[in-house]
Amino acid sequence: MVYRYNKPPTQRQLQVAESIKHVISEMFLRNELSHPFFEQNIITVSEARISPDLKLVTVFISAADEIDISKLLKLLNEISHIFRSALRKKLLLRAIPQVRFAFDESFQRAQKIEDIINSLN
Repeated sequence: MVYRYNKPPTQRQLQVAESIKHVISEMFLRNELSHPFFEQNIITVSEARISPDLKLVTVFISAADEIDISKLLKLLNEISHIFRSALRKKLLLRAIPQVRFAFDESFQRAQKIEDIINSLN
């Protein structure tokens, strides 16, 4: 994990990020978003990273290969207020962080490495 700030995340940051990850994952799992795009596609929340001041959370997602990731991220970032209101209802935090979505490329990198290893055999 690359830290944007010079210090590793605190225990509190890790706990809050994990709670946010679970809430957002449940929203996708239970189809709480009334949009046909989310009903037709499977979206996985792989990680959530929160800033040291707990005011901004970046949620990393992955999806099936046939989905246009740029459209998905644009849509998710446009409706991030829905996720924030869900966090407000389900988490006991003094300040609810802004939610930002990013694509998790680790699965594609792992697949490329596995393909290279398999081609060597």
